Amino acid sequence: MAVVAQEGPVLIRDLVSADYGTLARWLSDRRVLAFYEGRDRPHSLDLVRMRFGTEDGVRRCILVFAGRDVGYVQFYREDDAEMRSYGWEADPNAYGVDLFIGEVDLWNRGVGTRALSALCRHLFQVGATRIVVDPQAWNTRAIRCYEKCGFRQVRYLPAHEWHEGILRDCWLMELVGGPPPTLHIALVEPEIPANTGNVGRTCVLCGVHLHLVRPLGFSLDDRYLRRAGLDYWAELELSVHESWTAFLDALQGRAMWYFSGRGALLYTDVSYAPGDVLVFGRESRGLSEEILSATGDRCLRIPMLPQTRSLNLSNAVAIGVFEALRQLNFPGLV
Repeated sequence: MAVVAQEGPVLIRDLVSADYGTLARWLSDRRVLAFYEGRDRPHSLDLVRMRFGTEDGVRRCILVFAGRDVGYVQFYREDDAEMRSYGWEADPNAYGVDLFIGEVDLWNRGVGTRALSALCRHLFQVGATRIVVDPQAWNTRAIRCYEKCGFRQVRYLPAHEWHEGILRDCWLMELVGGPPPTLHIALVEPEIPANTGNVGRTCVLCGVHLHLVRPLGFSLDDRYLRRAGLDYWAELELSVHESWTAFLDALQGRAMWYFSGRGALLYTDVSYAPGDVLVFGRESRGLSEEILSATGDRCLRIPMLPQTRSLNLSNAVAIGVFEALRQLNFPGLV
C-alpha cells in the first residue's frame, strides 16, 4: 500500500480492501455518523464495498496516528462545473478534501488538524493551487479545524448538502498560496533588535510565522534588526500585536507552549502539533507573572546548569523550534 504523506506520528496511506471492515465499524457508530454521512445512513460491509471500492477519481486513504488506524481521508480534483458553480474559473490543480476521525477517543486531540496539515502540504508539493472544503455550517468543530490549517471562509452555501433528511447550509472554505506555517513563534516584548533579527531569519528558513507583541524595545526599522536578519527579513511572515490581549485574540484556539526557566516540563517531554505557538519572553525578565500564572501545564524549560541564568533568546527559540519540527518529521524541509 502506498504512503501519501507522513509527518511525525501522522501517516496517510492508500485505502485497501482489508480496511473495509474498519470503515464499516466507524460508519455504524452513531457518534461518527452524526458528523459524517448521517445517523440515518449506517454502513454495512456491503455498502462500504460498494461506496469505497469504486474507481471514480477519488483517492481514498486511511489515516494512521502513532501506528494505529484512526480515520479516513479522501482527496480529488475539483471538476470544472463545480468550480464555476462557486464563481471561480476552472482550475485543473484545485483539489477537494474530506476526512473524519473514526476512533472517538481521539476526538478533540488535534489529530484531524495534524492530518489535514500533512495532506495540504503534500497537495501543494505536487502542484495544487487551491484546496477547497465545504463543511456544514453547524459543524463548528470541523470549521475550526480547517481554520487552524489556514482555510478561510469565502461563501455561505444555503441548502447545499443533504444530511439526516435535511438540506444543510454549508461554508465554502479555501486554502490558497501554499501550505500554512508549520509553527508560530511569539516574542513578548523583546528588547534587543539583533535577537529578534536572528529569530526572524530562523523563522524564514523553517517556514515559521513570527509574532511580536508590543511594547518592543526597538523600531522595526532598526539597522541591527535588519543586519541580523540579513536579506531574509523581507521574506518573513510577520505579525505585530499591540498587546498581549490582542495577540491572544488573534491566535484564539491554537495550542500555546510557554518557555520559561520555571517550567515544570522539559521542552522535549511534550508532543507538538502543526499550528502550535511557542511563546518566549523578553531577554531581561522572561515572561511576566501574569502570563505564567495562566499557563497551567504548558510551561516548558530548556535544561541548563543550575548556577547559570538563561540562554540567549534567539538560541532558545532555535532549540524549541527544531525540537517541534523534529517531532513533525521536518515538514517541507530538506
